[in-house]
Amino acid sequence: MSIEKASLLLIPSAYKPSKLYSVLPSNGDGDFSFSRASTATRVNKEGLMETVGTEVPRLDYTNSTCPCLLLEPQSTNKAEYSSNFESTYQDWVSSNATTAANFSTAPDGTTESTKLTRTSLTSTSRLEAVVLMTGGYATETNTASIYVKNIDSTHFLSSNYVDASFNFSTQELILESSSGYTLKGLKVDVLADGWFRLSVTYENGGYNQDRFQIAPSNSANRNSVTANTSVEIWGAQFELLNYASSYIPTNGSAVTRVVDGCEIASGLENTLNTSEGTLFLDVEVARVSAPSDFERIILTDSTFSDALSIDNYGGNWRVFINANANSLINLNIAPVTANERVKFAIAYSSNQLRISFNGNAITTTSGTYARSTFLNSFRFSNASGGNKWQGKIYQTACFNEALSDAELQELTTL
Repeated sequence: MSIEKASLLLIPSAYKPSKLYSVLPSNGDGDFSFSRASTATRVNKEGLMETVGTEVPRLDYTNSTCPCLLLEPQSTNKAEYSSNFESTYQDWVSSNATTAANFSTAPDGTTESTKLTRTSLTSTSRLEAVVLMTGGYATETNTASIYVKNIDSTHFLSSNYVDASFNFSTQELILESSSGYTLKGLKVDVLADGWFRLSVTYENGGYNQDRFQIAPSNSANRNSVTANTSVEIWGAQFELLNYASSYIPTNGSAVTRVVDGCEIASGLENTLNTSEGTLFLDVEVARVSAPSDFERIILTDSTFSDALSIDNYGGNWRVFINANANSLINLNIAPVTANERVKFAIAYSSNQLRISFNGNAITTTSGTYARSTFLNSFRFSNASGGNKWQGKIYQTACFNEALSDAELQELTTL
């Protein structure tokens, strides 16, 4: 079965400001409107981080030779100097450590990495930043992240009342201890040229500020260091999110990246079928959403009277279907894992619904799915623009027929 059978096909490849072009239909009816009222960063096809302008879609090549569409929520980097680590800047203070600016090539291709060297065997050898909590004395979930490259260390230590150690050999980031803060997650991103992005997600204990401490080491235990060592660092970020979003550069003040929006608000009446069809998604989410803050991809009649949606909801992939203003399906199909690429398809006709997930048939449901209106809108959000998708879009397609079981399996096999 060829994907060219699709009536609507998005393979992120061509764009201009405020527009993301679909491969099909070729007349432009399936092109997506894109919005983001700020600059943002992406990894380009050369593997370098770069900043794109306002309203420009981000085709991201992180760990891939093929691009995906990167969609993210609004976020603020509270580190006022994200890559200036000299002690003259108010964010960063060194103790028994030295910094050397403009040391070597950073992940954005500039020569703006910083060499951080431990000059003492004491456990208090470190570079430290203090960042105020958004809500003052409030419990928040934050993520601290930084890019690091080894010079002559075995470990890289971080602490924001959550002590973690990164082993350069095994590429593992491990919790060592915590005090007052609750660890929510640790993540390692492997980049080109020996760089890693390390992120620690945590819930603070109601403090009004956060201290983020970093240091090179030849031991996972900061109390048993036996040698002076060095690493390169770049791109620190502190944000009020439960994962590390794309890098937001700062230089003297906090900077906010605005939310991405992507949709076909209307105009698909002549592209999508009413009586039957198939929705195919090849996607990845950045987080596991709670029921109170879920994410959605939806085919709809621009309201919610007739709609078919895929949700990242309460730890599960969920299928939700309305027809003629009646809720017909509200079905969990598989657990969600953050940063895991998945493929699934929903084939629907007037009396049957079939779902395939990662090459496996999930369910077949009988019922009446006939619609009174055309599905004319495709959104990476809910019908009114909320519950926006957070993650990566590799490919999406709509077919004007309910594909066979064999076709669904072929389409969704990873």
